[in-house]
Amino acid sequence: MIRISSATLIFAIALLMAVAGLAAAAAAAAGERAVLALSGEAASFSLRGHLEIFEESGAGLGIGEVAAGGAFRPRPAEVEERNYTAGAIWYRFTVVRGAAMPERWILAIGEPFIDDIRLFAPAPDGGWRESRLGRNSPSRELPLAGRHHLVALALPEAVPVTLYVRLASSDEIQFDAALWRPEALMFEEVRQSTIAGMFFAALMVIVVIYLLFGVWLRDPPMLAYAAYVATFVLFGISHSGVAAILFPGGTPGNLLTGLGVLGNVAALIVMWDGVLDLRRTRPALHRLYRIALAGVIALLPLVLTPWYVLVVRPTFVMTLAVTLVSLYLAVSLLRRDRGNALLKFYVAAFIPFLLFSIVHAAEIVLSGLDILFVRRLGSVAMLIHIAILSVALVYRIRRIQQDRVLAGVELAAARSAMREHRNFVSMLSHQLRTPLAIIIAAVDLLDLRTAGSDETAKIRRAALRMRDLATDVLADSRLTEVAAIPEPQPVDLVPLLEAQCRERRDSSEQRLRLDSAVESGGAVVEGDRALLEVLFTNLLDNAGKYATPTGEVRVRLSRDGGDVVITIADDGPGIAAAEVGLVFEKYYRSPAASSRPGTGLGLYLVRQIAERHGGTVSLASPPGQGAAFTVRLPSAHRPVPAKT
Repeated sequence: MIRISSATLIFAIALLMAVAGLAAAAAAAAGERAVLALSGEAASFSLRGHLEIFEESGAGLGIGEVAAGGAFRPRPAEVEERNYTAGAIWYRFTVVRGAAMPERWILAIGEPFIDDIRLFAPAPDGGWRESRLGRNSPSRELPLAGRHHLVALALPEAVPVTLYVRLASSDEIQFDAALWRPEALMFEEVRQSTIAGMFFAALMVIVVIYLLFGVWLRDPPMLAYAAYVATFVLFGISHSGVAAILFPGGTPGNLLTGLGVLGNVAALIVMWDGVLDLRRTRPALHRLYRIALAGVIALLPLVLTPWYVLVVRPTFVMTLAVTLVSLYLAVSLLRRDRGNALLKFYVAAFIPFLLFSIVHAAEIVLSGLDILFVRRLGSVAMLIHIAILSVALVYRIRRIQQDRVLAGVELAAARSAMREHRNFVSMLSHQLRTPLAIIIAAVDLLDLRTAGSDETAKIRRAALRMRDLATDVLADSRLTEVAAIPEPQPVDLVPLLEAQCRERRDSSEQRLRLDSAVESGGAVVEGDRALLEVLFTNLLDNAGKYATPTGEVRVRLSRDGGDVVITIADDGPGIAAAEVGLVFEKYYRSPAASSRPGTGLGLYLVRQIAERHGGTVSLASPPGQGAAFTVRLPSAHRPVPAKT
């Protein structure tokens, strides 16, 4: 069984369409130009098949010279040239009004983006009557204004009249025209304007909806999609002629078209970059896309200049290249992850777009496809493209909402587990403290009876270590649960430190000196009193543990600007320079301290508690001069409420 890839099938279809279009064009070219006869009940008569074309090699030819010696050639009925020329292009056609047909007709010239259009009709005096139209002529200054360029004509009965149309533009020149009955044209203009208004309104609703969702969900691909659809609106307003109605004073050159074309490829790059997550999956291609995006943005000022025409085709090629590369990557991802529904939507949406791009490129290069077929294919492809992309974005929104709900459930479960963990730790700490308090009290009674002994001292030290461990574990649990102090209260550090120093003087032979440069009420911080007690308990215990047996632990309290500064220093062996940055890590214990009791939690908790209070802790340990820990906490700038 032979397998044909999707890409091969698409290219085959496009090639067949191009061949069919060329065959139709060749058949139409075999006929000769015929006079356009106005007869019957038709509302309009197309000039297709009745036109001759003459390309002016240089500017400056007048109507007399062109009418007398212009080398006109027939233009096939279903072929439309796309010309970029510094000169002008002339079209000639002859029309004759049949009997019983109205005298008044309106010539409607399509392709609203042509800069300068001049119609020359025979005048009664044998000369020529000139009518000036085009994008450079504001619609409010014209006798007739609509989505297309309109000229009123009075045609004599049964007399052939030859008319000349001169076109000049900085953009590509495409010519399509028809003669309309005035009342029929008015109805058609209203109908087409209503359809265009509804279509653009629907697109703008899509833009607004996805713009709001993109901002709400902070989703760059969704924002890029909103911009992507908006570019279709700009391009459509320009090429449908609606711009002439919305801006009767005229729009500057190729502004809307340029913003639509360049904005389209820019939004396309950002959208595919986000959808394929190229920053993570393919960093090199991500950088290439970003360079292309920067290049497109740099070209935007050209939309206000005549040089814009130079970037139209390169921009179209870039759009096609980005689409092909992105589709290839998307298909590759789908082969590995067939359950990725979102990528399937994107691939399905861009296949019609790719098909139209190939046919459009063939029409531009070969100039042989039926232009009406290409335009209809483009309209259908764009509608299918936007419809599937809209479904894809709806699916994306649904997935994001589901992910958020799932994340909420997981977060609630995590919080519940943390609460259970905290309750367990709190219960365990409480259950440990009660028997430890009994043991310490019993040891105190034994000391009164036996005047103290080494055995009771060992029991007391072990019980105190167990009590401090329970306190540290409980503090660590509280810090893990919340990122900030839930309900900070003013805490005066002067009486807090005085109480802790007094307690240690009574239970230790070491000297402990508190130097306070501030009075009570002058060292107030906002925080959690219990956690601050753990902070200073751990620092004082650490200093007492490493100080010499008869040495001194120094505590200094001072103010430095808006901070309260506490320094706790000992006269012990100090800490090696290589370990200064490690002592605040969780469970870290210095090899030199292996003979001393400890859990590796004390200094870790000191740093965590200081940072949760918006402060810092630092360590200075000159060789052989002990260790000095300095805690800086922001002052509360208000006194502690008086106790009652």
